[in-house]
Amino acid sequence: MADKQKNEPTVGRALIGCLLLDFGRAWPTALAAGLREEWFEGKAERAVFGALARLAGRGGTVDVMLAYTSAREEEGAPREYEWYEGCLDAAVSTAHLESYVARLRDEAVARSMRAMMAEGAGDLGREPADEVAARLSAALLECAATGTGRETDKRSVMSAKIALWREVAHQRYDLGNAAFCIGVPLPWACLNSVFSGLRPGLHVLGARTSVGKTVFAVNCSQFWAERAIPHAFVSLDMGEGELLARFVASTARVSLRKLEWGASRAELEKAEKAAAAIDAAPLYVSGEANVGRLGAWLRMMQVKAGIRAVVLDYVQLCHAAQETPAHPMRMFERVCESVQTLKRLANELGLPMLLLAQLSREVDRAARESVYSEPTLADLGDSSEIEKAASSVTLMYRDRVVEELWRKNPPLALAFGQKPLAGHLRAIWLLVAKNQQGLASVRRPFVMYPDYFILRPGSYEKRDSDAEEVEVFDPAKNRNVRLRSMLPAFARIRDDWRVLPEDADIAALGALGDREYHENE
Repeated sequence: MADKQKNEPTVGRALIGCLLLDFGRAWPTALAAGLREEWFEGKAERAVFGALARLAGRGGTVDVMLAYTSAREEEGAPREYEWYEGCLDAAVSTAHLESYVARLRDEAVARSMRAMMAEGAGDLGREPADEVAARLSAALLECAATGTGRETDKRSVMSAKIALWREVAHQRYDLGNAAFCIGVPLPWACLNSVFSGLRPGLHVLGARTSVGKTVFAVNCSQFWAERAIPHAFVSLDMGEGELLARFVASTARVSLRKLEWGASRAELEKAEKAAAAIDAAPLYVSGEANVGRLGAWLRMMQVKAGIRAVVLDYVQLCHAAQETPAHPMRMFERVCESVQTLKRLANELGLPMLLLAQLSREVDRAARESVYSEPTLADLGDSSEIEKAASSVTLMYRDRVVEELWRKNPPLALAFGQKPLAGHLRAIWLLVAKNQQGLASVRRPFVMYPDYFILRPGSYEKRDSDAEEVEVFDPAKNRNVRLRSMLPAFARIRDDWRVLPEDADIAALGALGDREYHENE
């Protein structure tokens, strides 16, 4: 038996291997799934799990070597380092963690039930059969209820939360990493302070056509690629070639229109280097619209590449799993079914999904009726299920008042002195309308460079009290009107995660704010 436990991988050893592969993220997930020390059958596995629990309570990073040295003090713990290597070999990927917990729980419940039935059989000769049967039935039902997780283990859930909070405190205060996020980080600190990164679930970004949804998604994907965060980009709104061309233009900082019209040799060299970098990045692109087949592909990519986030552009173009050309669904039904499937998939895989969504035409109508208007959750097109299923909803819209003022006085400082570029800049607001994991009803200003597919944060420290009174033309009233504008929020951009040569020109013109994103502070 000892040789078998030593040489053959078990579910318990595979689960320990998952914990050792990425302890900081796997440990809270395992505790949230209800993992208990008594579920492990082997003495060595219980000893190692106990050592890991103590390490988690102390906080800090846990790796294989630390687990090995700490567990050696435990009675029954394995003395050979090869035992831990066997756990890692059996684990394959942290994507299997919750499956291993469920299997381990089932095995523990089965052992407990067999022991109860054996004890009940021994009592039959000494006690009345009906009393033994009643007591055994109650015990088996209680055991099954605990094993299938129908009863919430408050202690395990809170232990997982405490472990996560300890890790946050360790990163921020002990290591001085102020950019650390619970979820997958976003490129901009002004949004990470709202969301603390994207956590598992659906995160919706809604906007009208050509406002900048794809630019936002491309910037997020670029940020993750540069930091070697594996992720998937599902492009339904445009072909993979068009999408990757936008990545190249943004990375190389060469206008896509110039590349397609005729760029210089120097610009083409920059584009070739950017294309090579994108090819080597952990970015996986798909154009699969059927959410059933898409789910199978994402499961495969999580095992194969360990993807940590998904971008989907955009949700109204998805097809339901059971939909066929012969049996099409109405748009409302299709979106409802697709969103529900994607939410189950995100929870199953433990992945954040950034879903781009089209807002209804009512937003355009409101913009025609008033020079200043902003969208609401009711403007999410085609289905209210999008709002209900989402962990967060962010609405993206243009500040027409600021852009009208820019038409009169182009923001040359933001465009490093180039008047043609200044004429194309957009003033964008991101309004966090729903957020189950942090602040809501907050908005952040951004300046968009459409030709380069770049989004830069504005002066988000500005408040409504900083608004200026301006005069602009109101098309609905067909005359000039005076109103208060947040133009000061767009007067300067913040120095964010990018390091661009052009920032020196913007700084010289007084339009570059303090550095926004710091990797290690």
